[in-house]
Amino acid sequence: MSEGKIPRVSLPPGTRLDTLAVREGLPPSAWGENSEALFLTSSFVQPDAATAAARFANEEEAFIYSRFTNPTVTMMERRLAALEGTGACIATSSGMSAILLLGMGLLKAGDHVICSQSVFGSTVMLFGREFAKFGVELEHRSDGFSHARLSGARLKVKPTLSATLMQKVEAAPWPYVPADLLPIFVALGTRAEGSVLFWNKVYEGALGWSAELAKFGAHATLSDPHRLVVHGGKPLVPAAVESPYIIRVAIALFMLAASIDGCSAILNALPIRRAHPRFVDNLNALGAEVEWSEGDREAPVFRPEVPAGVLLAAGSTQLNATVTAA
Repeated sequence: MSEGKIPRVSLPPGTRLDTLAVREGLPPSAWGENSEALFLTSSFVQPDAATAAARFANEEEAFIYSRFTNPTVTMMERRLAALEGTGACIATSSGMSAILLLGMGLLKAGDHVICSQSVFGSTVMLFGREFAKFGVELEHRSDGFSHARLSGARLKVKPTLSATLMQKVEAAPWPYVPADLLPIFVALGTRAEGSVLFWNKVYEGALGWSAELAKFGAHATLSDPHRLVVHGGKPLVPAAVESPYIIRVAIALFMLAASIDGCSAILNALPIRRAHPRFVDNLNALGAEVEWSEGDREAPVFRPEVPAGVLLAAGSTQLNATVTAA
């Protein structure tokens, strides 16, 4: 690969859509196939250890692990981007991943979402039922679109019909919240004003990591191996917390720490780096100042001179993030 970049197809300017649909993507491999190939492999051979290290560190573009990048997926992304006339395309492994990417990655207080009512039912359910518990209003209009907006400047738990019942978010098979998204909702509940019961009906003991929330000053009580009660909206402070080897939990702790003034430390953040190799690049593209740096996992470093920031540690590797607190 020349100059550490994944090569592109050389097409003349003004290429028509029907040509883009079959020719855009990646150049043929060494075997010279005429149509796109299906790469059914989990990993790829690297020429040497130094090159492999550079590629895993995102210093050089290459295919290293199909969970991150794969020629077949890259070809589809480039082709769809060309057909839609946009600069890039991101393919996700599931519909819920796409919803999470758009909803959590791009939205902020006061934003307005317009969503077609013809989308998969779980999308409308997520905005209309689960996000509604945190103050998101969903309006179904006669034009066939649903409009979602956050009422007020801050997340606030919506009261239930009875004052004796607590609002709850349940993780279970469809049509409930997917179990792997529950940690994200726990982070939202910690910042939202009000109390929420989080109920994991799929896995026993999957909420054990919630003890780390107390280090931020959060008020969270694990009722039993399946249920967690969070009284959100409390003042939070920077702290050193430790993530289990669960991707969504590491992300949830990062979300929470990024909303707190001061410098926090999250140990064992390696799942973020493994599942999202461009995590740092994507945050930087959104305006954050983030970098991986070496450090001691047993002695997280606090930097009180940084006005707002996050320090994530992955084994002997730390992720320093300077972000504007919400």
